[in-house]
Amino acid sequence: MRHTRFRRRAFFATLAVLWVAGLVVTWFWFRLAASAERPSGPRAVPGLADSVFVELDSLGIPTVRASTERDAWRALGWLHASDRLWQLEFYRRIGTGRLAELFGERALSTDRFVRTLGLPTIAGRAAEGLPDAEREALEAYAAGVNARLDMYDELPPEFQLLRFEPEPWTIEHSLAVGLVMNLDLSHWRRDLARHQAAAAMPPEKAAWLHPAYPAWGPRTLDGRIEPPAASPAAGDASSPEAAAVGASGAGTGAGAGWGPLDVLAAAS
Repeated sequence: MRHTRFRRRAFFATLAVLWVAGLVVTWFWFRLAASAERPSGPRAVPGLADSVFVELDSLGIPTVRASTERDAWRALGWLHASDRLWQLEFYRRIGTGRLAELFGERALSTDRFVRTLGLPTIAGRAAEGLPDAEREALEAYAAGVNARLDMYDELPPEFQLLRFEPEPWTIEHSLAVGLVMNLDLSHWRRDLARHQAAAAMPPEKAAWLHPAYPAWGPRTLDGRIEPPAASPAAGDASSPEAAAVGASGAGTGAGAGWGPLDVLAAAS
């Protein structure tokens, strides 16, 4: 009898926990669905000079048709804030060295790196010297982002989980994001390694470690692959055959016998 009563209580307790968990999951699901809902139908975006038409294909990729370039930039900012608000916020905080405000001490190294490079200062100076046409474009883009921010009923889940609201977008933020992308897509680590190698070994050996693009290599211009101006002569040190021999250590000349381990040993 006692075991039966215990099992009954355990059953109802488990049922109650599952019911509460189901309510929480359902509530959270509807909150996420509301934040992810893509706006449809006409929208009144402040500052537009004329109607702008946005068409979405089957993959949700928009096509913007506007009568002026300024309206197109404003619509683009509005669309980016609709689809990529968290990405905008995240890259803005990287570019301004403010990740630690959200993620604490673990993000301090990134903030120090960005501020040591001076990306926020560079973005500010660049904004001051923008030509009028570029300034108008970035102002329209920022206005579009901010117009979308004002329309949000439910912010994306990242903002809800971290419990903060995004600040208004500015020209400097767009430039800071561009600097972050430039840094991310550049080869600054390779350039730094080349500089360190040049300081630790003779120039010809440092050049072997980072060879330039060969004159005989093909070049792509206007979508066409241009053939080399002339075929490399036999024995030419810049030819593929000579490069292969030199790399194997069997060639002759200043770089003969210098393989990767030799270069690294000289640099260390």
